[in-house]
Amino acid sequence: METINATPGQKISLILIITDVNGVRIDSDDALLPVSILPQITQILIPAAGAWSLDITTALPVDMTRLGVGVYAYNYQVPPGGIAIGTYLIDAEYIVNTIPKVQTFQVIVNAPLGMFSMSLT
Repeated sequence: METINATPGQKISLILIITDVNGVRIDSDDALLPVSILPQITQILIPAAGAWSLDITTALPVDMTRLGVGVYAYNYQVPPGGIAIGTYLIDAEYIVNTIPKVQTFQVIVNAPLGMFSMSLT
């Protein structure tokens, strides 16, 4: 699991690097198909009142962008405001030699400068 720190309203880039057993970068693919298959973001869990909730503002699954051999990216916009503070879990699924795999990204959203106050009045 890769951990990324962010602040409310920040756009973050999730980078997925796929390698073979020798550490050489390879594309996500299914050996039974003649083309590469782009990895997909399949789940975004967001903090919601002390529990986990699916992010329903993002249409999932969504393909990641191929940057080069074995390197893929996805940009996620963290919601603005104090309600965005917490831990997010984002799953990227891909296939290597017909074997499905999952990479989970943990995004920790903190208040800027570590300080935050909110009034309900």
